[in-house]
Amino acid sequence: MTETLLGDDRIRAIFHELILPSYPVEPSDSPTLYMVGAQPGAGKTRAIQRICKSHPGVVEVNGDDLRVYHPDYSRILDEAPLRMPELTSQASSAWVRMSLEHLRDRRVSVVVETTFAHPKANMDTLRSFHQAGYHAILVFVAVPAPVSLLGILERYVQQLRDYGIGRWSDPAYHDQVAQQIPDTLECLIASGLLDEVKVVDRSGADVAHKHLNPTDATRNATELRRLAESKLAAGSITEEQRELGKQSLTDIAQYLTTLEHPDHNVVDLTRRAETLFLNVRN
Repeated sequence: MTETLLGDDRIRAIFHELILPSYPVEPSDSPTLYMVGAQPGAGKTRAIQRICKSHPGVVEVNGDDLRVYHPDYSRILDEAPLRMPELTSQASSAWVRMSLEHLRDRRVSVVVETTFAHPKANMDTLRSFHQAGYHAILVFVAVPAPVSLLGILERYVQQLRDYGIGRWSDPAYHDQVAQQIPDTLECLIASGLLDEVKVVDRSGADVAHKHLNPTDATRNATELRRLAESKLAAGSITEEQRELGKQSLTDIAQYLTTLEHPDHNVVDLTRRAETLFLNVRN
């Protein structure tokens, strides 16, 4: 691939000309920031959809949706589809930051997605919205790491079937962020910048819900860190999840045999997921 980095002027121009007009502006007397986080493949999109449905007027800021504004987006999909997230990340990250600033300054309620890969950026976002008088709610989608790893594969294959191209997440990146999530959650909760923390499962069912105050910050942070560790562990996979996973992997493996040249990254992840789900014991 040739250079895909964009200059600051180009990034700003695209934001003001194409992205900014897409955001509705409905100021609120009591604006809320929803930070929805989990590792790739955990089901953050569905969690965000539920929030938007329950709270009309909330505006979603999603870095994946903003990638399409990259001027080389189509070429990247043609030449290096599995590298698309990596090659568009510089621009999409800037557009997320600019979007949040724009909506925050206008006191619009916002829901933003994160993988918790950049704790400092998460902390900076919470601090800026806290200082602006927002009610801040962190929503953690608690999913066992093997299930979200399979989620990456299922999403990619389904999109490949439906559209001829799929959105890929690097399994190594998934593993990295899943490992650091408990630490990041503990730091964010202990910061005193959050008003509520909700832990939900993939279906949207509540696992935990805490209203935070400074006096209990450390205790709550420790409790929720331990909860995250337990929910991310392979041992938390239910028998139903294991059986559904095995069925899904059988279907995926059969589909890959119909492709003339399946990508080796996809084949490797399929084999890894098969090993994980076959070895799970409850």
